[in-house]
Amino acid sequence: MFHTSYVYAVLVISLIALAIAWGLRAQVLSHSEGTDRMKEISGAVQEGAAAYLNRQFKTLSFFEIGRAHV
Repeated sequence: MFHTSYVYAVLVISLIALAIAWGLRAQVLSHSEGTDRMKEISGAVQEGAAAYLNRQFKTLSFFEIGRAHV
């Protein structure tokens, strides 16, 4: 049996979660980016993450192309 009250409860919980996420984002963005060394490390981490995700995409696309031809 489906109750519309479940839908409204999920909607309210989702809106609360979005409000909390927005507040946390604002709190994080209000802080300083850190020292020059911290910025350097951050850039290296971002570069490494981008390289990792590109490699994952290439690997998974290989399997997806293979699956499409089956």
